[in-house]
Amino acid sequence: MLHCPPRPNNAEEDAAWQGRPRSWAGSPAPKVVPWLAAVALALAGAVALGMLVDRYEPTRSFFIEDGPVEVLQAALLLGIAGIFAAAFLRSAGSRALFCLVAAYVCIFALTREIPRCGSAFSGDGACLTSGWKETIVASASVLGVLALVLRPIDWFDASRLSNIRWIWPSLPIVGLLVAAEALESLIYYSEIEEFFELIAYLYLGVFAFSILRGTVERRPST
Repeated sequence: MLHCPPRPNNAEEDAAWQGRPRSWAGSPAPKVVPWLAAVALALAGAVALGMLVDRYEPTRSFFIEDGPVEVLQAALLLGIAGIFAAAFLRSAGSRALFCLVAAYVCIFALTREIPRCGSAFSGDGACLTSGWKETIVASASVLGVLALVLRPIDWFDASRLSNIRWIWPSLPIVGLLVAAEALESLIYYSEIEEFFELIAYLYLGVFAFSILRGTVERRPST
């Protein structure tokens, strides 16, 4: 007599389905209204920070070049890179590639936020030597290549233009960073760059968490 193995129960099937790395396909695309509201909130937050810094002189010391805000930004970028890395491990295809690139960009930006020791921007705050900056970027590059080797990417899936449906909420981050540079040049107010960057990184953190959360979805009912 043939003995068939017991069929997994629904809980076991759900667990197996949840643990399967997935691309964007089958995942709900970000809704326009909530993310546009988040962008508006980010802009309002940047303006509010600007007004706070302008009105209360003591707060300017927090936002100066090489001030405490640089360390906060670096810590945020490191945490966000970790979130994207975790999402990469639970993703496949285009979503995995986006998470990997985003994590790498965060690490690279981290080395840009912390000034080089001995440079014109380096004061009494945290700094990194050129050697450490190069080591961090090189290590991130090696890990990125290793990740691609261990988790091959479906490049056909990754190159589809339709993927913009899932990553478009990240585009306002570029706008915030460009606005920071432009405003600093136009009004000669160096602190404005720092709090625009801070708001942009906070927004990026929310987006990264939403992607990580999206990698754990229940199996559709049948």
